[in-house]
Amino acid sequence: RSPRAARQPHAGRADTDRDLWLVLQIALNTAGRVQAILDLTWDRADFSTGVIHLDVPGRLKTKKRRASVPISSALKPILLEWWANRTDRFDSRLFPGVTAQAIWSKLNKAVVAAGIAPIVENGAKRPRATGIGPHVLRHTAATRMVRNGVPLAHVAAVLGNTVQVVQNSYAHHLPEHLRGAVDAISGGK
Repeated sequence: RSPRAARQPHAGRADTDRDLWLVLQIALNTAGRVQAILDLTWDRADFSTGVIHLDVPGRLKTKKRRASVPISSALKPILLEWWANRTDRFDSRLFPGVTAQAIWSKLNKAVVAAGIAPIVENGAKRPRATGIGPHVLRHTAATRMVRNGVPLAHVAAVLGNTVQVVQNSYAHHLPEHLRGAVDAISGGK
């Protein structure tokens, strides 16, 4: 497939391929959990304010918070094109009928096809997973933010976590933040 076709969600892909492609785009640009992304409706992708509200109004609050995240400049044209080309004008969901299991399965198949990780055969009816699941996308997004110097408080806000949780999980990706401490050992040189 051409690189242009890979960027266009409606360029001859099967529906599950298109869905996986958009889930990947949203996950890597919002750090949202896959179920939060699959629950997303068009009214919560607020183009006027430039914010995606991953939380479902009236949803029972749990430890797995769902944040409101600005729509990145990379994600906005993708969502606008998806909105313009949606096939069901009466369904407000971005992914009607798509399950997290279907996304997970498609992601694993793509990972194997790309040669990133093999599926481990374990003698069961179904092979064991590659170890790469949709939640890895959330960790990838968080790691990218930290490595690019986004303050941990901002990363925590995007993830819907506390700064302490983000610091415990991702601070090791910030070796530069320890440079001052190490330089102090040698007198700042």
